[in-house]
Amino acid sequence: MEVLEVSGYVSEEKAVIADKYLAPQAKDASGLKNADVTLDAEAIDVLIKYYCRESGVRNLKKHIEKIYRKAALKIVQDLGEDALPEEVANAKQATASTEEPSSSPSVTEPESTTISSTQEGEESKTVTTEPRKALDVPETVHVKITTENLKDYVGPPVYHRDRFYVVPPPAGVSTGLGYLGNGSGAVMPIEATSMPGKGGLQLTGKLGEVIRESAQIALSWTKSHAIELGITSSATEQVLSERDIHVHMPEGSIGKEGPSAGTALLTAFVSLLTKAKVSPEIAMTGEITLVGQVLPVGGLKEKILAAHHICISTF
Repeated sequence: MEVLEVSGYVSEEKAVIADKYLAPQAKDASGLKNADVTLDAEAIDVLIKYYCRESGVRNLKKHIEKIYRKAALKIVQDLGEDALPEEVANAKQATASTEEPSSSPSVTEPESTTISSTQEGEESKTVTTEPRKALDVPETVHVKITTENLKDYVGPPVYHRDRFYVVPPPAGVSTGLGYLGNGSGAVMPIEATSMPGKGGLQLTGKLGEVIRESAQIALSWTKSHAIELGITSSATEQVLSERDIHVHMPEGSIGKEGPSAGTALLTAFVSLLTKAKVSPEIAMTGEITLVGQVLPVGGLKEKILAAHHICISTF
């Protein structure tokens, strides 16, 4: 069996799909085909950026359907059920096919298998497969879902901010780009700090084995080039012999794995030891080797889109 990897939709593609297909389908399914209920394009953009960052549109479809269902519920609650009565299905037509006698005289079907059969103590229920007609909503009713009232329909945002650092970060912080398991890219900040110790390296943030090895390689390269980087003044001077380094990647509940964080880890170590700050406008990705070569990595399209999403143009 061959596994085919397909790139996910970008934000612009999701917006077009939602506007042309998902929103009209959800509106018709909610009985609002003839009603003046509109979903702003800006509200769709907010849904994509802060609620549905997955590579596909399944979650976006669920949110749009939820919006129109809640809009229909509010219309009925405001106007009352008397203004919008529900049509009663014809019970005879609904149960005609279920009450026909069996063609075989030797086989008898139990009453509990019919749609209209009931158990003792329960009320009878009529089931129909006929599609329901759209609600006859008065022309005076206008519902518009915008960015201001979007929270009333789908709740608070799942993703609360675009950038992790609002102000320029201190030395020892760099910005990496990663590829998530759901097919989307992500911007992953890396923090490094030092403290008195014995030269150890501590890694936190739910990091996998490969990314831990990348951190070891990046630290070894930094130590071996300490003179070139201006960290030490002589070859005999030891580096971090009495200092420990702690590396953390925020959002610790999300697992992180892969070799593409090597360049960002190395940059964080160099920034920490040289006290040179890294601009938050720069993001990087790439596997680093022990001699300092940068190897190509995959998922570049998704990573670039993730950087573009937070207005990072240099990577």
